[in-house]
Amino acid sequence: MEEKLPEEYLQLMNDVSDGFLPIDETKKTMKGITNFLNEKVNIPLMSEKKEQKLFTLVVEILFDAMKKGNKLAE
Repeated sequence: MEEKLPEEYLQLMNDVSDGFLPIDETKKTMKGITNFLNEKVNIPLMSEKKEQKLFTLVVEILFDAMKKGNKLAE
């Protein structure tokens, strides 16, 4: 899936050591990644709306974990 992910999202994930930009840009990026996942991944027996909620939750958790200063143990 990496080869299909837009370059701006790959760059963001590869360079998280600087932390994130302003919250509005972070939210915009999170929404873009969530929408990308929902378009590319189909979970059988799950509605698109539920898939969107699931992907939103996963992306929020990942972004929270990637915040500057977080350690793996947290």
